[in-house]
Amino acid sequence: MTIKIINKAKCNNTNLFIGISIGKEIPLPKLKEIIKYAINNTSGKIAVLIADEISKINNQVVNGYSSGKSIKNALEDGNRYSDTLKTTINTNFKKFESKIHIIKWKDIDNKKINIQKNILQKELDNNDAFRKEIFFFISEYVKRRHNGKVLSEDKLYKLSEYILFELPTLLEGIKYNSEDYKIFLYPTYKETTMSKLILDIFTKNKYKKLKDKLKLTEPITMIEYYIN
Repeated sequence: MTIKIINKAKCNNTNLFIGISIGKEIPLPKLKEIIKYAINNTSGKIAVLIADEISKINNQVVNGYSSGKSIKNALEDGNRYSDTLKTTINTNFKKFESKIHIIKWKDIDNKKINIQKNILQKELDNNDAFRKEIFFFISEYVKRRHNGKVLSEDKLYKLSEYILFELPTLLEGIKYNSEDYKIFLYPTYKETTMSKLILDIFTKNKYKKLKDKLKLTEPITMIEYYIN
């Protein structure tokens, strides 16, 4: 098990959320390790956020599905992941079941996320440096997940919508049932440029205007869990 704390937030919020991407297959033993780590490292509640609905973007751009098939497939995959998580928690972490919530994209505060996503979209359209960083992250992810596949600039732009929806949760955490979750545990395969970009938005002058537009204060606690 390899863990890296990217940033430690300056707040007392102890609720932790785990981000689960639909396209990322996490072996069951690793899934148990991730949940165990979360239980052992927070005194607050744990939310496992399945990014089901926004996975329709990946289905359309990378897999070439129709819009109808894209959302249907994304929600079905989300349900399967939810069932696996419920079984895993019930079997291995029964006494902690009351503090672990399995949630989906529709369950979090999407009104604020949509506002921030629109701000990030304008930044992508008007800031070459920001667009270059987002496109690089997406390119590397697609190559790794799809056997070296290379996307056109047009497809990279379309696929960036997924990242722009996800970014607000990485910058500020999530809100679920009127409670904030400010510790983010991210299962990934290797160190990513995404964590660097998030910290750059908070600390680098080149993103000062963006930080002000998003009304950001301090970054949340970010923890990367390397699956391999």
